[in-house]
Amino acid sequence: MLFEPKEVAMSDKNKSHDKSEMKHKLEKAIDAFLNEGGEVTRLRYADQKTINKASRNFYHKDKEDSNERSKEIAEKERQKEESLIFSKVERYSI
Repeated sequence: MLFEPKEVAMSDKNKSHDKSEMKHKLEKAIDAFLNEGGEVTRLRYADQKTINKASRNFYHKDKEDSNERSKEIAEKERQKEESLIFSKVERYSI
């Protein structure tokens, strides 16, 4: 087929317009974040172990008001975090 149907060509134009609009919105959001004192750190992908640990921590923090075991686990995690030399933000920015 030598020519694309008109509908396909128009939808491609809309996709490129949507991408440029999204990129513009993202850049504005980043600029606002930086102007308000935000700091950019290097991001990294989370492995499955990190995802599972974060999920468990969130669960216990969410349930610590109603569950004594979760309260103990969340407190233990806070104490562990305080005893480390570098903060979580500093550890993840390296």
